[in-house]
Amino acid sequence: MRNWLAWKWIRGEKGEYFRKSLVLSLLITSIPSVFIGISSYAIGIDRVQKEVYRTHELKFEQFSDNMNKQFDQIAMVMSRWSANSMFDTELEHLDFINNIARMQEMMRALLVVGGSNLLIGDARLYLHSQKALIGNDGIYYLNPAQASAYASLLGKREGLFFAYDLALPGQMLPSPVSIVFKLPWHSDHPFGAFVLRLSDQEIQSMIRQANTETGSYAFLMRKTGESVPPLTLNESETQLYDQLSKLVLEKEGQMASSSFTYKWRGEKYLISYGEVTKAQWVYVTATPLSQLAKPVVQTAKWILSISVLGLIVACVLAWFASNRLYRPIRQLVQLFRSANSGDPSVDAHEEQVKYELAYIEREWGQLTQERLSLQEKLKRSLPSLREGFLLQHVQGHLYAYDEAGLRDRMEQLGWDTQDKLFAIVFIQLSGLGAQTGRFQEDDHELISFAASNITEELARLRWQQSNVINFLDLSVGLMGLFPESTGRSGVRDLLHEFTGELVATVRKILGLQVTIIISRVTDRASDIPELFEQARLTARYRDRLADHQIMDMEEFSRPSHSQIGYPFALERELLHVMRLGLAEEVYAKFDAFLAAVQAEAEREMLVQQSMFQLLGSVRHLFIEMGLEQHPLLTEGRQFEELLGIREAAAIARWFKGQVIMPFLEEFERTQRIHSRQLIERAVAFLKVHYAEELSLEICADQLSASPYTLSRSFKQIMGVNFVDYLLQLRIDRAKELLLGTELKINEVAERVGYQHSYFNKLFKGNVGLTPTQYRDQSRKEGK
Repeated sequence: MRNWLAWKWIRGEKGEYFRKSLVLSLLITSIPSVFIGISSYAIGIDRVQKEVYRTHELKFEQFSDNMNKQFDQIAMVMSRWSANSMFDTELEHLDFINNIARMQEMMRALLVVGGSNLLIGDARLYLHSQKALIGNDGIYYLNPAQASAYASLLGKREGLFFAYDLALPGQMLPSPVSIVFKLPWHSDHPFGAFVLRLSDQEIQSMIRQANTETGSYAFLMRKTGESVPPLTLNESETQLYDQLSKLVLEKEGQMASSSFTYKWRGEKYLISYGEVTKAQWVYVTATPLSQLAKPVVQTAKWILSISVLGLIVACVLAWFASNRLYRPIRQLVQLFRSANSGDPSVDAHEEQVKYELAYIEREWGQLTQERLSLQEKLKRSLPSLREGFLLQHVQGHLYAYDEAGLRDRMEQLGWDTQDKLFAIVFIQLSGLGAQTGRFQEDDHELISFAASNITEELARLRWQQSNVINFLDLSVGLMGLFPESTGRSGVRDLLHEFTGELVATVRKILGLQVTIIISRVTDRASDIPELFEQARLTARYRDRLADHQIMDMEEFSRPSHSQIGYPFALERELLHVMRLGLAEEVYAKFDAFLAAVQAEAEREMLVQQSMFQLLGSVRHLFIEMGLEQHPLLTEGRQFEELLGIREAAAIARWFKGQVIMPFLEEFERTQRIHSRQLIERAVAFLKVHYAEELSLEICADQLSASPYTLSRSFKQIMGVNFVDYLLQLRIDRAKELLLGTELKINEVAERVGYQHSYFNKLFKGNVGLTPTQYRDQSRKEGK
């Protein structure tokens, strides 16, 4: 015990000078006995060591391959789950409350993921925008520190990587080892990630299965020195782990896998290590050679024990002499170490304190830099924290807070809410389809970002407290805080003055139509979500033709539902040409329908209502035509998508691309199948009845089809019209009769359904010879 305490003190508590003096004393007193013991020990176990090395190398390869296969399987499973439509980009703005069924489905899916591999303890889904962690047992919202830690994971370039000591809401302890799979994994801007907590028990089980030697130690560790998973060790095992991890890390930098011997407390161990490449872990085993060469070791132990006894005496005497002089420096070093005890990176460097004064100076400088860095980071992140809080509040995620709780949260984020009034300004941009060359149709986020920056700059010049929310859909929200002394009417005057300047600036820079909604003024922070929702609904009553509008909700009264002249005649014409599958006419009739609706409807909502009615009629047409299983009816969310489109030009593009085009494609596919079946029946009928008096109408009536349909199908499938096909069929049969029989020409004509004179004319026009000439020439050539 005293030997172990002395060695721990030498290696872990003292500086370079103290260590060197003690080591020199120990070497002088113990070299003879140690030399004899080592010589006896080395000669006896040399051969055994070679065999053990070979065995350990094989075990390391098997263990590493096994671990790598497990990680490959996890990666393959997660890549499949990431491609599942359940985890697409809609999750970035998913409302948990209004999508309970989907949340339950995701929780069940996460439970399946957690059981897909023995190494996975459980699976969770992190969503960055919602700052939430979804597991099979519920939804956990992250606190700011947790949210920041998870957000930093999405900044990594890799799509799949390991994370350590990751906080799990709802769990008392953080996850020692986790696998993070970004969603989407190839994106530079992922909206979330799968977080798979690895099971400590399964990892330890795999380690035990790979290490079967009696009295040996085995563990996994990262290249920074921490064990994987964290080990529960007593003091002796902790000291041994520290020594082995340090030695392995020094050697691992020179060679990826190797073996060496190491002596610990009179016992000589064979230390072997190798790398688990997928996880960048190092697998280490320590096997006592005494079990392999016990007879030789027994003699060597007596010799080594004398050396160890002298080493203990030297350590004790040196410790008593130098401890009091070293105590102030040691206390200061311990003070810095205790201050850094919560930092996981400190353990890897704790034993590297060789020059105590340099260490103290370095730690002091690091503390100063960290203080300045934290102050700067907090200053830079405060606007983002405010915007995130406000977005959560607007979306209703903070409904559980009362008024006092909301104000307290706002105070923590730097808002002064004491004796303040709240007001909302909602900015809606439109007219993007009318721009030519300035913006693209998919520039919504760019335009929203520019509008939010303009709003923020103008608001900062006028008010001390305001915050902007960028909804990324050509709409921006602004919350302003005003002293109660300003009064509600005074606040409205300030807002009208501000919105006038904002409209002029946005029109000048972006050139788009601007609709601004000014909410009523309130003294309750809990009213903010309701004010935003009211402003959004009011924006739907904007005048489509106006370049800009400023609508004050204190003065605005919702207009009665005015009736517009719905173009029923144009709708019937559109449905008719759709039934016929005439593509050009369909698009032309749709454009005429939309133009008629726009001419009648002044407000955006009325245009949408008309398009809803048309969409319902088109869906009914699908059912009438027997297309009930078409994806447009079974899989689509057309009404929800149409509700989110505001401009007429965008509605036209959506309707043509999502409704009309799929209909025409399905119509064309169905018509091709029906036409082929019809022509097969027609050809069979003509081959039997070609000699009868036939016409397109007679044949169509026999096949229960219209003459138009039969004629068009002949042209599409056979490449010729009905008359030409019947003529060629009769001419071919006439040739067979002319060559194979002795029938007269008039008899051949009757057999194929023609009068004699008319038959001669048709035959010569088709073949170039009269029937008689054709028969004579063919017989001469046959001879």
